[in-house]
Amino acid sequence: MNKDKIVIFSFLLGSISFASAQTIRENIVQAVSENNPTLKMERKTNEASYWENRSGITLSDPSVDLGYQSDFANDGSYKRQLNVSQEFDLSVISGRKKKVATAQSAITQKEYLKSRKEVELETLQLLDQLVYLRKKHDMLGQMVATNRQIVSLYESSLKNGDCSKLEYNRARLALADVGASFQSNVLEQNSAYLRLTSFNGGVPLDTTGLTYDMETLPLDFESWFSSIVDSLPSIQASVQQQVLCEAERKLAQAGWWPKVTASYQSERTNEENFHGANVGISLPLWENRNSVKAAKLKQSAAELQTVTQKQSQHDAVYQMYAQAKTLEILNETYSESLNNILETRDLMQKAVKAGEMSLTDYLVEMATYYDLLGKLLDAEYQYQQAKTALLVYDYNK
Repeated sequence: MNKDKIVIFSFLLGSISFASAQTIRENIVQAVSENNPTLKMERKTNEASYWENRSGITLSDPSVDLGYQSDFANDGSYKRQLNVSQEFDLSVISGRKKKVATAQSAITQKEYLKSRKEVELETLQLLDQLVYLRKKHDMLGQMVATNRQIVSLYESSLKNGDCSKLEYNRARLALADVGASFQSNVLEQNSAYLRLTSFNGGVPLDTTGLTYDMETLPLDFESWFSSIVDSLPSIQASVQQQVLCEAERKLAQAGWWPKVTASYQSERTNEENFHGANVGISLPLWENRNSVKAAKLKQSAAELQTVTQKQSQHDAVYQMYAQAKTLEILNETYSESLNNILETRDLMQKAVKAGEMSLTDYLVEMATYYDLLGKLLDAEYQYQQAKTALLVYDYNK
């Protein structure tokens, strides 16, 4: 029973850690989405475009004409005139102009989503870079500690006459080289964090406890792609372009509808008073003769563009998936090899201190270990970068 409790507790603890790690990344991405200067600018631009698109969807302003004429030099007669007119555009009354404006605003919104997705990807990959640099920092710290031990061992051997001054100096140079790499890594971490802060509009971010994304690659690419294809910003923009073209086609068809002008006229003189209503019709005989044909061709082109876009996105994302799968296998291979060496690393350290293993053999084995560890970190980082570029399509879809 106690063992069962331990297993359950371990599972819950692992689940909490997983959720916490994911929450850190999600909180950072959410903050960047809100504070990023480029996205802020685009939100303001989209708002301006929204109101600009809606500026021409109402009826034209009414027209009022006033006139006064007199002949006071002769008989004092006068004439007063009033003319009030309003044009009624049926494309406005039917709402077709409004639908075009709504579709135009929707396209700018889809373009914004595309920009936001690009910012999310750059942010997530910066987070991956920070995790990679921190892991490399830990490795370089171990290497510094190991090389200090080696220098100390060579120093003792030199005093005992078991090694030459040249070998001792080589060990010191190796320590200096690793130390320089360690400091360079610190500078790279600071640079990556500054870029992340810049992405967040200069607002510092808490990256404590940051880890790689724990999500795994989808097992079945086609099923996964089918579930996310309609949420891809480029596909959404292409589909919305179809909606716009259809609205523009209907608006072009409405261009053949006559425009009606209604007016009220009044004329007063010394002796008479005239008033009445007029109705005028504008017949669209020649002005819009090719507009409907052009709108239909644009709509057909937009439909073909969506089909083409889906295929090209499928091929591009599949290439990314195949690359990520290859890097996943490479990462697993390095991990298995490293685990085998880890089992003997501690034993080698004890053996060299006890004099059961020569310093030369120990150096060769440790060089192999750190070389493999470095390749593992590089392979893991490349895999995470490829996975992030792929799964960002599934992020906040």
